[in-house]
Amino acid sequence: MSNNLSRFAFVPAAVIILHVVCSFCYAVPSIVLDAKPQNMQLFPRGADDSASVGIGGYFLRDTTFHVLKAEYRRNGILFAAESLLTDSSNADTIRFYFSRKIAAELAQYSLILRADTATLFSAESLLAGDVILIN
Repeated sequence: MSNNLSRFAFVPAAVIILHVVCSFCYAVPSIVLDAKPQNMQLFPRGADDSASVGIGGYFLRDTTFHVLKAEYRRNGILFAAESLLTDSSNADTIRFYFSRKIAAELAQYSLILRADTATLFSAESLLAGDVILIN
């Protein structure tokens, strides 16, 4: 029985090594972000009790990835996603801007920007609401 257990002890190590080796196989594309949220950023709410959270920038057309995708999560659960096919334009430089409204409520939002499946940028704990200073 101990032989069977020792055989399973190598499986997680093999999976970890494979993951580390494969994570270096993907070339990170060069994307310039003009507009992006920061971790723990508070966005002022508008008259509709929400705020817009966006991310934008540009990249060269001859990139190695096929889809640029922005994922918006509310309390860790995906609630919206937008994507752009990189071969959908004939321009040398492709500009993008993704934006979604988040509600002013007791919830934490996050934004993740991906190129194919690789995460390029993420911002956590995004909130919409008001700040009142009392002196």
